[in-house]
Amino acid sequence: MSKNKVKSICNYIENQIAKIIKYIYDKKFIISIFIIIFILLAFQHSVITMYFDDYGNASLSYSYLVKNVAGTNYNFSQLLTWADKIYNNWGGRIFYAIAFIIPLLKNSIKPFMLVQTFVITSIIFYIYKIIKYYSKKSKLIDIVPILILILYTCIDMVYLRHGIYWASASVLYIWPLLPLFATIYFYIIIIEKIQKNKKRHSIIDILIIIILSFLTTFSQEQIGIALLGFFVTYIILHHAKEAKKYLFIDLPAVLTTIISYLLLFLAPGNWARMDTTSFSKLSFIDKILTNYPDILKNIFLDKMHIYIYVICLGIIFMIYKIFIKYYMKTKKIYFLIVPLMINIIEIILIHYNHILYNQTIFLIISTLWLISFLVVSILYFNMENKIEFISIEIAAACSIFCLLLSPTLGGRTGLPFIFFMFLISIKLLLDILNNNEKVIKIIAMLFIIILAKRGLYNYINIYDGYRDNYSISKLNDQILRDYDKNEDKNTIILYKVENSWYGSTQSYEEPTMDFWIKEYYDIPQTVKFKWEDIYERFR
Repeated sequence: MSKNKVKSICNYIENQIAKIIKYIYDKKFIISIFIIIFILLAFQHSVITMYFDDYGNASLSYSYLVKNVAGTNYNFSQLLTWADKIYNNWGGRIFYAIAFIIPLLKNSIKPFMLVQTFVITSIIFYIYKIIKYYSKKSKLIDIVPILILILYTCIDMVYLRHGIYWASASVLYIWPLLPLFATIYFYIIIIEKIQKNKKRHSIIDILIIIILSFLTTFSQEQIGIALLGFFVTYIILHHAKEAKKYLFIDLPAVLTTIISYLLLFLAPGNWARMDTTSFSKLSFIDKILTNYPDILKNIFLDKMHIYIYVICLGIIFMIYKIFIKYYMKTKKIYFLIVPLMINIIEIILIHYNHILYNQTIFLIISTLWLISFLVVSILYFNMENKIEFISIEIAAACSIFCLLLSPTLGGRTGLPFIFFMFLISIKLLLDILNNNEKVIKIIAMLFIIILAKRGLYNYINIYDGYRDNYSISKLNDQILRDYDKNEDKNTIILYKVENSWYGSTQSYEEPTMDFWIKEYYDIPQTVKFKWEDIYERFR
């Protein structure tokens, strides 16, 4: 290689390093924020241990027991055998299981929780990037990650213990949110490039969207249908009149989403499992009538309502902006009083539900609130020339209302919708803070302070709860790992945690777990567990 060639390569590397250093220097504030977010999340995840069917998944014994697997020592063929049996007899959610949960839990929970910390930080990053795209003129955009973190710390334990801090659940309800929000972000960026004629065709763009769409939709039903809802409404609202111009990206995106979602949804195991429930025997209408009230309660009453308060504030702001914009022109905008009154009544019903609750009134007002929110949003974002943002709201609705046909409405099923509410509510909060109206801006800032205080209390309280259980859980783990078959023990003494609320179901609360635990630690099924409560005397 000639000296000039070597010099050219060295200069190129030097220039690239200089660019990276300059980028880090220019973005030092936002990079510092994300480093802090990662550390705070890692701190919380450091005291999470394995729960319930984590043991069964990691030892290939959940739902179907693969033969000749000693503990977590399995080969690729055995992994595929388990995946095949699950897909055909239990459900279609196999990809994230065999790609992430099983290999990461093979030796301990630590690798999984470290990767999950990165995953959640990345989800926050892409939510931030989407909001930044729709708020390009905002001077406050760098505080968005802080606002997202505040809302994240406000997530209630109902969702955390059986969702985020339970590995086998979080890998399905949280991890696919990363490719979901990444898909949305890259898609709108690619569309903008085409719109401005910066780039008409790129194989790399297509491959990115195809891979991300697959990772999103071949994961979990709620998240897959959310992406499909986003694509369909975005295409209709943004560029339906110029379909040919965007066809090269829209066609692979939609086709990948549909095909991979069908692979998930039409898995024989889904129908085999559905047939075991009484819910499957209900008619289509009866299923909707059965689940609709419970879904509305989940959204407006059961631990999720704090995010609805933020959106209610956003609705008042949107109504105000629409009124200011159009009143001078038409003076026929008084119909906005209707959504305003519905919004106020909904706030009262949520806040005083323990006193004022009446199911019929609640269902009517909450349904009207959803309709009025969509109508006001369409008017507002159309006025702001961001009508395609409605596709994100439709995706959020798809993520929760697809449960109308689901036999299961557990707490963790609300998690995808909660993360969508982060995006929607913070976009509205940012618009309020960028507005010149001091009164509503002050209200928004006070609301953020209240949320931050609540989030900090929640963060500390939850960390303390899991930390108090951690030492006992680790002791039990070591006892089980040290078990020697040759010593022929018939009983193993284990210890109950201080408070099982901070963690998923414990073995002494649900003895069916014993089978998975013994398989995971390669302990004979004839051995019995004896649970002792070392905290009993203190209680």
